Amino acid sequence: MPWIYSAAFMAFALHINPHHYAAILRVRGLHYAREGDTDKAMEAYKAAIRLRPDHYFAWESLGALEEQLGNIKMAAYCFDRASTLLPKNALLRYHLSRLLLKMEEHKAALHHIDQALTMAPDLDARRAIVILNSEILKAMGREQEAREILDVAENDPDLNQANPKFWRDKGKAFYKKKLYAQAIEAFDQAIDLDPKDTTAWQWKAAIYLKQKSYDQAIDAYDQILAYSPDNPNIVLLKGQAYAEAKQFEAAIKIFDRAISAGLDGPTKALDRNETASSYQVLLLKQKAFALIGLERYDEALDVFETAIEKSPQDVSLQNSKGVVLLMMERFEDAIKCFDNALRMDSDSTLAAFAWNNKGWALYSRKQYDEALTAFDQALMLKDDYHQALYNRARVYVFLGNRDSAVSSLQRAIVLNPDYKKGMQSDEVFHVLKDLEIFK
Repeated sequence: MPWIYSAAFMAFALHINPHHYAAILRVRGLHYAREGDTDKAMEAYKAAIRLRPDHYFAWESLGALEEQLGNIKMAAYCFDRASTLLPKNALLRYHLSRLLLKMEEHKAALHHIDQALTMAPDLDARRAIVILNSEILKAMGREQEAREILDVAENDPDLNQANPKFWRDKGKAFYKKKLYAQAIEAFDQAIDLDPKDTTAWQWKAAIYLKQKSYDQAIDAYDQILAYSPDNPNIVLLKGQAYAEAKQFEAAIKIFDRAISAGLDGPTKALDRNETASSYQVLLLKQKAFALIGLERYDEALDVFETAIEKSPQDVSLQNSKGVVLLMMERFEDAIKCFDNALRMDSDSTLAAFAWNNKGWALYSRKQYDEALTAFDQALMLKDDYHQALYNRARVYVFLGNRDSAVSSLQRAIVLNPDYKKGMQSDEVFHVLKDLEIFK
């Protein structure tokens, strides 16, 4: 038996906190129940309840064991105590109602199942509660009401397993819990019911992208485009999937076709800090990023300039154009882009991004005092901006301020441990290699 159930540990737990001891007794009972030793499980649950009569989990576990042993009346009593202690728990009410139905105490069963219905449990529980409600009404001879309840359930997309929405919602719930295999199965159920369920296909694509299964994600987008060929959002997402797979040429072809076809429409920005734009602008932006992936910087710059003509107030476009200019080592032009971005937006995350990149351009021009000011501005806007901290440390080295360089490096490494290795291979920081931070 695990050490947590040892006599010494149990005595220590009782001495420290009787409530914790009751919880341990209940867990001990669960262990015995799994091992098939129902007598010891019963003894443990009852001991937990004697020590702490308000331990609703112990009452629930004892009730489940009593039902397993065929003691329906005692099981109902235990679930009644548990639901009294935890009155808003729909599943406790459900189990109590189910046991009362077995005992043919229909009126009490109906009361508790009605209470359970008002507590809005998850979809699977709601469906089970609705079905039990119908069974109770039927047992009471109220067959018309029983049929009506089931009819309502069948027409409720949240409860009807023959409705794609039921499975989509189930898939989304699995997705939020990062249970991706189960989510895929649920979305497949929705698609089996309606092959044109483009929402389910899109959720599948999102999962495949998280798993870096790019071919499968692209196939999912193709399934959507078969039914909705001019959907600019799906075309954009498909192109991005190719880009994430580093198939930049294929991505550019998709973006070019969509741009030439004039696919467009208003859209929310891809990033919460971006200006809301149109799909034509987003397609141009993603094409430029794909060109950067191919190191075709001149072409990327031209595409960004075309996008800026269409959306001159888009701060992210100014920042992105500046980054391309940095890559081309056109530092003065890059600084102008970052200044344009800062005139449009001086206090958001994008502003911190602009200050950091302006700082890098100034550092590259050996304008260290101005670069330091830029990195400080970035950190005033975003104090956990590890890249700005690392860049600022480089500037401090060139200014001869070793202590400040080390302080900035330490903060950067705490936020992103990868900088530890990067620092050790960075020639700029070799002047610090006699210090503790290098060890």
